[in-house]
Amino acid sequence: MTWHGSVPADLLVFNAEEVTTRHGHWLAVGLSQGEWVDWRYGPVDQGAFDGHARCVHALGGLAIAAHPLTPAAGSFWEFGLDRVDALEVWNGP
Repeated sequence: MTWHGSVPADLLVFNAEEVTTRHGHWLAVGLSQGEWVDWRYGPVDQGAFDGHARCVHALGGLAIAAHPLTPAAGSFWEFGLDRVDALEVWNGP
């Protein structure tokens, strides 16, 4: 998708993806256009999240745990905080 000319000049748009795994959601911020992060892994897949976070970091981006304490199925963060750059602390109205 091309954003040029589609948004007001004072709106900052980031290429990003909310990666929705079954063991927590995270924001891959700073992806190149057309790039995406796979969601099919869990904490038992040693190094899977770390590898994806390293790829995002190599692009100059950030890995952000999205709503990490949400007590809903699949939303509670289970990957640890070693590779996370930030935590989403407010989500919703």
